[in-house]
Amino acid sequence: MPDDLGALSHLGESADWLKDAENVSIRDHRVAVREAYRATWLRPDEDALDVELRAAAGKLIDALRHNHLYPEGMTLGTEPTGERRYLAALETARQDFEQLRDFCVTNRFGIGEIHMLYFVLLLSRMIGRAGAHPYDEVLQEAVGDVVYLRVPIYRADNLSPFSVELQGRLHAVRLVRAMQKLGILDESPRAKLGAGEHAEISALLSDPLRADADAYIPPNCTRSYVIFDTASALEAYARAHAANRAALDERGPEELYAALRHALRHVKDIPGISEERMERLRNLTVAAVVRACAHVDGALARKMYALLRNGKTLARVRHGRMFKLLPNNSERLNFLNFLYTNGTQNPVYYVERFQKYFGGDKLHFVRKETGFTLGRGKDQ
Repeated sequence: MPDDLGALSHLGESADWLKDAENVSIRDHRVAVREAYRATWLRPDEDALDVELRAAAGKLIDALRHNHLYPEGMTLGTEPTGERRYLAALETARQDFEQLRDFCVTNRFGIGEIHMLYFVLLLSRMIGRAGAHPYDEVLQEAVGDVVYLRVPIYRADNLSPFSVELQGRLHAVRLVRAMQKLGILDESPRAKLGAGEHAEISALLSDPLRADADAYIPPNCTRSYVIFDTASALEAYARAHAANRAALDERGPEELYAALRHALRHVKDIPGISEERMERLRNLTVAAVVRACAHVDGALARKMYALLRNGKTLARVRHGRMFKLLPNNSERLNFLNFLYTNGTQNPVYYVERFQKYFGGDKLHFVRKETGFTLGRGKDQ
């Protein structure tokens, strides 16, 4: 990632040339914090890495205090080592945020980003510690309000923008949390989500920040995330094609399908994955591929159909299940015409077999090249 987009880059522009009381440059402290942070991000459950990160951040903030860039009274207590505590703690994260919020919003010299990076890391750590420290949705929203400057007064008070890396990491945490709610991240019970929460998840996946967030998905979540992301993008592509508009995702259906199929082949290799979670990931795949079949070119559509029917990567999917997964008769008709134009049976076969999935709408054969249309009333 280019340095001007990376975490703490604005702090570097402001203070790298300064030194601490022991004549060590602030740049050395800043780089040490960034490296420790990235190591902790990859293994958030390792407390030893978190201790190293907090120690490195303490040295950086001490150096900023030595140069009169950090407020003297902005401490949160003491660390177990007896040093001043500057960073938030899991046990008191929300209270610590309230104390630091205005300072972070201003982000003078880019210093507030140190704290916001750590709050995002705390949210990531909460995802894997549901028992001792349940995920704090309120804190997530409050942190998002600051990082994305959603509130007008925050935009007015902000002196230095937050880095693209920080925004991408927060978006990655929100995506991983959405996977947990859907029951595809770990063995946590699947949450009961309303229409609003499903819409929020869709908005996360279509947000331009998704492209930046991909790089920050933790390694233990990568395969599940690829299935979640590409299956959702394929469905979004199909909806856009059906509405005769361009898809928001810059990736084409060929790229999405290739990534989805590759991740699906290796889903059984996810450490500790249960049969139930594998089935949820496969169900996501089936729903997306069925929806997309009638909206991609013929060669790709035939590959997708083969994935559903050959019984190798997925258990053989019956046609009845495919038709029930489609949201309306218009989509069912598109899929039926795909089956007809790529099949060898005569029109009567398709009417007799699939009419029951169209309710009161009647199938009428038009011609060999196009297949069927729908009408009301008795068959003609």
